[in-house]
Amino acid sequence: VIGIAVDPRPNGMRRPIALAEDKKLNLLVCAQFDTTLPGHATPTTFGAVYKMDLFAVGNNIASGVLKRVFFEPGDSARRYTAVAPLFNNAYYVGRTGPNDAGIDKDDNILLFAPNDQMLTGLPPYFTWDGTGLRSIHKITGLATLPNKRTLEYVFCQTGATSLFKVQWIQEVVLGQTTDFESKFYPDIDLYRLNKFQSPSGVTFDPAGNLFVVDAQTDSLYRFSATGSEHYSFGGAGSGEKQFNQPIGVAFFDKTVYVADAGNNRIVRFKLSTEIN
Repeated sequence: VIGIAVDPRPNGMRRPIALAEDKKLNLLVCAQFDTTLPGHATPTTFGAVYKMDLFAVGNNIASGVLKRVFFEPGDSARRYTAVAPLFNNAYYVGRTGPNDAGIDKDDNILLFAPNDQMLTGLPPYFTWDGTGLRSIHKITGLATLPNKRTLEYVFCQTGATSLFKVQWIQEVVLGQTTDFESKFYPDIDLYRLNKFQSPSGVTFDPAGNLFVVDAQTDSLYRFSATGSEHYSFGGAGSGEKQFNQPIGVAFFDKTVYVADAGNNRIVRFKLSTEIN
């Protein structure tokens, strides 16, 4: 799913920026809301995560209600910019903000249980100002493997410091120790230096192929399950295989959908690369 028209009135939700659907047909939305705090004359804006039970309303979004399931009342600077469900309906949320100090840095990927309880964030060795793998700064997209029972994900980021703006992370369990590390060494196509400039969205197909759109290179990239690049294309323009600031990508029924924001359109590509 690329985008959706959401009624901003339930729970005061505004400015939706990311959404996903889990296997129970729950719609997850990252957005914001405004509230006036005691002692303040003007409203304060908070980031938040919302959920709607689409099954309960027969997939009729207009009759559903978005429930605010998470926000952090102690920090109004934090924003939630990406969401991706897992095989068991737990889900990851990408968080950004200006604070890079301490253990609980603003830039983080949070794991939530299916009941919306936040379980954990990334270990502190994921660095806000690093340049290598496990650097994390200004998350713009998240994707999980749709058919794999694992705590594994890909995230993209636009922070200026990182050399690896798209990273494939997996959970590794050694005895009683759990760690998160890159699935690949830096010698694969996905990790080629300067491959991406401003990646804005990622998604998987059922076979484990990864698709990435980059708003600065105006391109759509396709990588295999081993990180090798296969048939990428793009360039600035409005032609059949050109883009103007693409901001999102999704896969459904052998078709890739790209939200081509600068051209005010959603473009569809079959796996044969034929455009519709």
